[in-house]
Amino acid sequence: MIADFERGTDSLDLGLFGIERMRVLKRQLSEETPQGLLIDLEGRGGGFLLLEGAGLGDLTGGDVIL
Repeated sequence: MIADFERGTDSLDLGLFGIERMRVLKRQLSEETPQGLLIDLEGRGGGFLLLEGAGLGDLTGGDVIL
């Protein structure tokens, strides 16, 4: 869980998980929950990552390293 992710300030490095496009991350691997944005990396050798208080609109290509 990441409780203090700040759009435009922090970067999320997901380069090891073979995600080729931001669109795949947002449409296929992410889900908005009451707690925040849940990213499911289980099928790619990882686990679950929760960005507490965030939504899909808070995650941009400038915030993620693919």
